[in-house]
Amino acid sequence: LHRLMFAVRFAEFHQRRASGDGQGAAFDAVTMFREDIAPKSWWAVLLCDALELLQNGTCYRPCTA
Repeated sequence: LHRLMFAVRFAEFHQRRASGDGQGAAFDAVTMFREDIAPKSWWAVLLCDALELLQNGTCYRPCTA
């Protein structure tokens, strides 16, 4: 069940990235780490896929200006 949860969340992360929802994708990535959904063997892959979001300064929760 844990692996299925990760597969679904990882797919949602990529769907949000592809649709241009950087905040939603970044939130998904952070949530996968915080809730221990991402298996340690996938951490590097997830970080690599989220690198663009991190470099662009996309925040993982609604920004307040």
